[in-house]
Amino acid sequence: MSEVELGQLAQQKATNPAVKEFGAMMVKDHTAANEKLKALAASKQVALPDGPSLTQKASKTKLDMMSGDTFDKSYVKGMIEDHKSDIKEFQKEAAEGKDPQAKAFAAATLPTLRTHLQKIELIAKSAGISD
Repeated sequence: MSEVELGQLAQQKATNPAVKEFGAMMVKDHTAANEKLKALAASKQVALPDGPSLTQKASKTKLDMMSGDTFDKSYVKGMIEDHKSDIKEFQKEAAEGKDPQAKAFAAATLPTLRTHLQKIELIAKSAGISD
């Protein structure tokens, strides 16, 4: 959910067209993944959080106060960190998860997450943004 909200923010505030485009991709792809996860959770009668965590909300508030190149750099760095973390979590679930459907969801989502990481790293490189 956080990636969707931050993607919307990037579409509004980013000055680099590639960052805006990446934000749109986050909204589209993560909304689709969220819907699949919601359906899976519902079928298992598992309650999901109804919004981003407090830490994620704080990150969004901080980003929302930025503008221009400062926003772009902070968003890009955050997306690189976020996707590296997500990939680790999804790899672990795909390899070690106990629920076959959750494992399958994680495995099916990994290629998209890896593509996102590659794209945002290319944007960072072309914009001269370092970790």
